[in-house]
Amino acid sequence: MSSHGRWRRNGACLTLFAEDTRRTQAIGRGAANALRVLAALRQRPVLSLKQLCLTSRMTFPTAGKAMHHLVASDPKTGLIRPAGSLSVSPPSRTLSSVG
Repeated sequence: MSSHGRWRRNGACLTLFAEDTRRTQAIGRGAANALRVLAALRQRPVLSLKQLCLTSRMTFPTAGKAMHHLVASDPKTGLIRPAGSLSVSPPSRTLSSVG
């Protein structure tokens, strides 16, 4: 891949990240923790709730609630979804970023 192709791909990712951040900030009170979840998913796109708690130093309930804010029943409107599923799953399942 040419450097121009890599730049376009990276630019597209940055645009998506900015849009995700804007949508997450609109959540309101839970936005700060939801943004921490998004940051962790940018580093590792497939992540279990347990892994998220370890990497972000969030408690299990806090991480679960932050993920709940980011999951939507409609995969077109949610920022994250349970990996291998289109429905909200128990917190023990792995989550991945939509994109």
